[in-house]
Amino acid sequence: MKLLVYADADALAAAAAELFRARVAATPELAMAVPAGPRAGCTR
Repeated sequence: MKLLVYADADALAAAAAELFRARVAATPELAMAVPAGPRAGCTR
């Protein structure tokens, strides 16, 4: 087990994004399409 502690939410988000990028680079079939912006049909 590995325990990581980050100073704030920004540091945690950056580390999570880097881990995600590394895993997708190692296993490209994990890639998925994610829309940018509000959900289609969302009226809020």
